[in-house]
Amino acid sequence: MGKGRKSGANVVRWQSSQLNMAFKQIYLKKLETMAISRYKWLNLPATCSERYIELNLLCNGVVSIAQPPQQPGIFYSNQAAQMGRQNIYDDPSAWVAYGNNGWRFPANWSSGVLVFDNRLRRPIFNDLEAFARLLCQYDIALLGNLNAQKVSWLLKGDQTQINTMQQVLKQVLGGEPALVTTSGIDAIDISAISLQVPFIGEQLNAAKAQTWSDALALLGIDSLPRKAERMIQDEVLANNEPTSLIALDGLNCRREAAHKLNDRFGLDIQVVWAYDNVSDAYNAAVNPLLDTEEGGARNVDDIG
Repeated sequence: MGKGRKSGANVVRWQSSQLNMAFKQIYLKKLETMAISRYKWLNLPATCSERYIELNLLCNGVVSIAQPPQQPGIFYSNQAAQMGRQNIYDDPSAWVAYGNNGWRFPANWSSGVLVFDNRLRRPIFNDLEAFARLLCQYDIALLGNLNAQKVSWLLKGDQTQINTMQQVLKQVLGGEPALVTTSGIDAIDISAISLQVPFIGEQLNAAKAQTWSDALALLGIDSLPRKAERMIQDEVLANNEPTSLIALDGLNCRREAAHKLNDRFGLDIQVVWAYDNVSDAYNAAVNPLLDTEEGGARNVDDIG
């Protein structure tokens, strides 16, 4: 084999690796997008970035909102490198706020706050990556199971009939309604080979759905349990309670930091669970079937 050329086995292995990575990145992107979109920061200083706050909380578990010594009253949201001795509650006494472009300044609790993603103060990015790896394995298994359902064709004949066999195979795989060939077709033995592998797509999809639900629960996002229509309301609430506690964990950590900023520096920062109330307000204003004053449907002619 020439130098630099890949064997057939290596090509298949390389393609399989690429496919695994592609599936993983699809799921990881979805989980990352939901992770950084869960909370809404209200009244942030214009010099702070909500996206950057949530992205660093996801990847690092902590972010700094502080004012540099040379710019008092101007707050920046940056990555944080903790430094100095910790107090009796393991809170750092100081930290360095920095950006990837080299921007950095020293900070402490008199100039800002540290925001933690959760009370454990551990980033959850690796957890999401583990779920993404597991989810992509279901797709790989499903793809393999689908391939096993295909029927392979075996054509046996004389050496002089190779071209005829190739033409027959092309017509069979092409779904031709009639096979056009020569009179020598009788000398060719045509048979189908099936691996007899059962199709387990439903089971794989059910397992993947449960894993996806577990991944959403890690983010504090409710996911309806399977066959939820057979469950009473109390059972649904009981199932969602652990998820709600996880959502509150992240929300309370952010609110604690916002409260310290507001109390110490006269700001008015609020943090809420992300919800599209703008669209709801718009729909209520323009939907002719809604009547917020009398509780009945409005006349379309009255909308103007």
